[in-house]
Amino acid sequence: MTLNDAIEQYLETKEMHAKIEKKLQKYRDNLDAYLRREGKTSLRTDRYVLESKEVTTHRISKAHVPAEVWQKWSRESTYSMLKVSKIEGKVRKSL
Repeated sequence: MTLNDAIEQYLETKEMHAKIEKKLQKYRDNLDAYLRREGKTSLRTDRYVLESKEVTTHRISKAHVPAEVWQKWSRESTYSMLKVSKIEGKVRKSL
């Protein structure tokens, strides 16, 4: 397999993933709407348990806190990122 083949397969799979994620979100929305119509946060059937939870997170931005607070309490995390761009003519279009 060449590098171009691997990149092409990656991009095709990424596109399929986006379509599946969109479909999955539609089902999540439908199930959540059903629970809301029933006025419940959980339901049990003979085969499944459906639960909906509200999750709250707290974050701060460096721009919104004093520098000494940021330096003392912020935590750095490192992760890997892969970016693949398709070259079309002389203009690079990021995917």
